Amino acid sequence: MWIKNITKTLYLIILTRIFIATIICVCIFEILNWTIDLAVSYQSNIYMEKQSTLHETMVKEIRDKININHWTLSQAQNEDFTNDYPDYYIFFFSDVPYSDEIYTDFYEEQEYPLEKFKRSIFNNIKFADVEGIAIIIIKDAKIFYDVYYIGAWVVTLIIFFFITMQLFKPIIAYIEKIEKGINIIAQEDMLYKIPVVGKNELSRLADDINHMGSMLYEKQEKDKRTELSKKILITNVSHDLRTPLTSILGYIGLIKENMLPSDKSYEYVSIAEKNSLRLEKLINDLFMYSKLVSYDVSLNMVDIDAYVILRQIIELKKYYVHFEALVEKAYITVDVNQFHRTIDNLLDNAEKYRIPGSDIYLKVIKSEDNVLITISNKTDSDLTGKMEFLTKRLYTADMDKKTDSTGLGLSIVNELTKQMGGKFEIDYVDDTFTGKLIFPTANSIYK
Repeated sequence: MWIKNITKTLYLIILTRIFIATIICVCIFEILNWTIDLAVSYQSNIYMEKQSTLHETMVKEIRDKININHWTLSQAQNEDFTNDYPDYYIFFFSDVPYSDEIYTDFYEEQEYPLEKFKRSIFNNIKFADVEGIAIIIIKDAKIFYDVYYIGAWVVTLIIFFFITMQLFKPIIAYIEKIEKGINIIAQEDMLYKIPVVGKNELSRLADDINHMGSMLYEKQEKDKRTELSKKILITNVSHDLRTPLTSILGYIGLIKENMLPSDKSYEYVSIAEKNSLRLEKLINDLFMYSKLVSYDVSLNMVDIDAYVILRQIIELKKYYVHFEALVEKAYITVDVNQFHRTIDNLLDNAEKYRIPGSDIYLKVIKSEDNVLITISNKTDSDLTGKMEFLTKRLYTADMDKKTDSTGLGLSIVNELTKQMGGKFEIDYVDDTFTGKLIFPTANSIYK
């Protein structure tokens, strides 16, 4: 049983395939090597038959030269026969043809096995000091063997690579299938199941990925249900609070009307009224935001001239807005009431956070495809590193300061702009905060 469990591991599967490929290639190499031996021997024999007379003459000349000069074995080994016999290698040994001590140096110096060619010319030679052997090797035979030997290695390596690829093909194909499954789970369908094949690391990986996809799907669905419940709760609570708060404001108003400013309690009633109004704004903003993120706001989209609407809005403001329009007509398609609310929020935000005495700038720029509306103001709030959070709900630029801000104004602007088909961006450069509304140019007959 334990052997069966071990063989299921991916590591052993890989090692087994490599071992099988190696064994097959060793066998193939030995077969090729054996074939080369036969081919070299065959070529040498044919060459020897054709050159037998020449070889006999060459051996006789070598013997005569050694006898005439009374060369010892060492002297003969140092003699260069290349000029006389350029097509041959000539080697001299003492008369112990298979002694390891004698052949060791020769094997190390030569890059081919001596025994492959000993049958070419192998003759007894009598030196001045010992009986010896002259081994004469045909150069063409050595070259022939070298080429075939290198070719055998190349063929073996190619076959090894091919066999290895074939043996690993199922593993590679399964890895690609897992990769494809991961992409599907990540981009399309979390409930997609990667086929689990076998019982090894890859199959366990595929099973874990399938389980992870299911868990992520369940978590996502749970988060959606939780978020929906939160939105419903916020909407219901906001709605339920509006009615009693309206009554409270009504009673505070009645009490305040029957009091003189000099009354001691007048100040307390005014504070209660101010905080109640702030609470009313917070509830209204929260109610509006919850409806927006739930896509529960009905929009009546019509073509309007942004220049005209913006002019009307700033005329109703109690503070000065520097209005600059590079065009007199800038038609966009929006819900008039919600567009009005969006501009109000941006202008009120600018008024609240501008440096006292500085101006608020409102600009309208029209291009062929878009209408850009910017509202900017100088601010003493340090917004460095905070820009990405300003459109998040309940976040304000000065979290450590007590302000009347609900932290929902820019969030509402962002959601309303998106749902009306536009884009909302914010920018902070040189102490100047800028809100940008970008709407597609309307296809109006009036533009």
